[in-house]
Amino acid sequence: MGLEHGADVSGGTIVTGAAMGDLSGYTLTLSAMEVKPANFVASPTISDPYAGMTSATVTVTVGTNS
Repeated sequence: MGLEHGADVSGGTIVTGAAMGDLSGYTLTLSAMEVKPANFVASPTISDPYAGMTSATVTVTVGTNS
């Protein structure tokens, strides 16, 4: 997102949760006008793309419309 034509932040919130499982952080609304889908990080584990990483090497591949 935003690779070729940038992205605009058009809104967001700051949330402080009450319970342990509640979100305490930020939500942002981003808009972009890209021709291709967003890139994604390829990983052997779907749930955590950074699990087992021992260095800063990350593989970025072009996304698809599937």
